[in-house]
Amino acid sequence: MNYRVTLIIGLLLIVFKSFGQFNTPTIDGAIGTNEYGNHTIGANKGTSGSVDWYCTWDDTCAYFAIDSGFNASGGDALNVYLDIDPAIISNAGTGLDTGATYDNVTPNMVINADAFLYVKDNYEDRNIVSSSSWVSHSSAVSKITAFVNTTTNTIEMRVRWDSLGVSARPSRFNWFGFISYNGGGGGCFGQMPSANGNGNTPDMPRYLKIENTDSAALEKPFSKECYTHLGNSVYNFGPIDIYDFTMNSPGDSILRTAGDWSIEGNLYVESGVVD
Repeated sequence: MNYRVTLIIGLLLIVFKSFGQFNTPTIDGAIGTNEYGNHTIGANKGTSGSVDWYCTWDDTCAYFAIDSGFNASGGDALNVYLDIDPAIISNAGTGLDTGATYDNVTPNMVINADAFLYVKDNYEDRNIVSSSSWVSHSSAVSKITAFVNTTTNTIEMRVRWDSLGVSARPSRFNWFGFISYNGGGGGCFGQMPSANGNGNTPDMPRYLKIENTDSAALEKPFSKECYTHLGNSVYNFGPIDIYDFTMNSPGDSILRTAGDWSIEGNLYVESGVVD
């Protein structure tokens, strides 16, 4: 009887470990099968056009990767913004809602980002908000470990949590990303989430929400795509399928005219009008 109880407990521990979130990819420019966890779209993998995105974390680091659909040897770069102390209303916390300018791209954001990570062939940079400004730490690249494979067009990156303005792994965070290029005046593409804007001053009204970073949590980095209103009033807002929907724009209105709104999480109306 004791043997059977021990066996059951052992099996439970195996299942518990197998389905927890923590993963530790090898940063070598090659993405192995389920290296970042569950490589199902919407779990630890996302797609934007022909670009595949990957994300995971462990107790020490966060990991991001992009694969195919861009030109690594031509200077295309991985860009990731993180809000590591998110407020309930995504654009009402600390941090900045205007991005740093790299490759002539300055995103308008609906998360108050605290950290910006930029990686391309032969260059990495880590920007942290300080005194309401972006401060570059490109000379302290030891906090970022990156591998850019110019043959397969793969970029993998590891960054320590304690290099992002916090002392340890945050309990939750919000993030989004894109690929930038510097030719022809610069711009961006391959956005994650894919419905975000492109160009030089893109609007980024969507982001990915992680509500629990604990090792045992089933939280997946691509599973909760959220929307926060950005810009002017919209009087013909159509259907949307989203996790959280937030309106926090004083004086602006959103008028739903057709189609279903599927909101799996919460509808937040902090300021402005949703009709």
